[in-house]
Amino acid sequence: MSNESGLRIDRYYKQLLKKHGDELNIFDSTSLNDYGMCPRKFFFQHELKIIPRGPEHAPLTLGKAVHSFIEAYTLSHDLSNAVDAYEREVELKKADLTVEKKAGGLITMMRYIDEYFDAYGEDGEFPPLVIDGEPMVEKGFAIDVGGGVLWGRIDRIARDDEDPDGYVVLDHKHTSGKITNQKKLYYVISNQMTNYMLATYELFGKPPTKAVVDLIRVTDEEPSRESKTGSQFVRLFVYRSEEELMLRKRELRFQIAVIQEARNYGICGFPKSAPSSCFVWYRPCEYLPLCMAQVDDLVTLVENLYEKNTWVPYSSPEDDQTREG
Repeated sequence: MSNESGLRIDRYYKQLLKKHGDELNIFDSTSLNDYGMCPRKFFFQHELKIIPRGPEHAPLTLGKAVHSFIEAYTLSHDLSNAVDAYEREVELKKADLTVEKKAGGLITMMRYIDEYFDAYGEDGEFPPLVIDGEPMVEKGFAIDVGGGVLWGRIDRIARDDEDPDGYVVLDHKHTSGKITNQKKLYYVISNQMTNYMLATYELFGKPPTKAVVDLIRVTDEEPSRESKTGSQFVRLFVYRSEEELMLRKRELRFQIAVIQEARNYGICGFPKSAPSSCFVWYRPCEYLPLCMAQVDDLVTLVENLYEKNTWVPYSSPEDDQTREG
C-alpha cells in the first residue's frame, strides 16, 4: 500500500493482497453490485473474503435449489431428476432449514413450476442453444474488460423464436414477496442482465436480440387461480443496444480501476455507505458488527465471528471461458 496507516487491519489486508494476487482482479455482477451499494461491505466480503460463521440464509439456499431444479429439468425433462437436484442443493448448503421448510419449499416450488410449464411449455418457449452437442445451460464465461476479468454463469442461451439468426439470454429469478412493479423494474434495469448480454455479445460477435427474465414467486401462500402468470410468474423482456453494451464494458473497466486504486489506501479506500446500506433486504447487513466495532478490534472480530470463504470462481481461466459458452 502506498499510504501506510499503521492500522492492524491494513497490515492484515496487505498480506491478503500479496497472497491472492491476480485472483482479486476477477469480479462478478454480485461483487460489483456490492461495491456500488457499499464499498465497506465489498471490502469485507470480497477483499478479505470472509463470510459469517453459521447457517446460510434460507432464501439464498432455496434460490440455489430452485435453479438446480430448473437446470436439471431443462436438461432431462425428468421430474425425478429435478427433485433430486433440488434436494442435493438443500442438503449441500448450511442453511438452517426445518424439515417442514425444505418440504414446503419443494412442494410450493413444484406447484408453481407446473403452472409455469403449463403457461410457457417445457422449455418456456426458448429451448437452449446446442453447440457441439452441448446445451447452453448454466454456462460460465470469463471476459477481459481491461484491467480485470468479469466472470459469471448464464442460466440459458437460447434461440430467438422471432429471429432465426438471433439469440436470447434467459435468466431465472425467484422471490418470496409479491411481484410488484418496482420489483419488475429492478430486474429490467439490472446491471447483471447487461453483463450477461455483454458476455454473449463477446461470444457471438453480435448483441442478443433481448434478454428474458422469468421471475418466479416461491411462497407458502396459495397461488391465485385467476391468472397462471399474473401473480406467481412474470416474464420480463430486457433490451440493450450495441452502444449500451459497449458503454457497460467501459463502465466495468472504470469501476475495476477505481477498486484497484482504492487498494492502495487500505480500509479507508472502501468507505461505509452508512446508514443507507446497513439494512437492505429487510435485515441488518451481515457485516454490521464489524462496522460498529472499534478499528483496533477488527482483526480479532474478523478471525472469531467470520470464516474464510474458500470458494473460487473457477480453478483456472481455461476451465471456464466465454468461448465455451
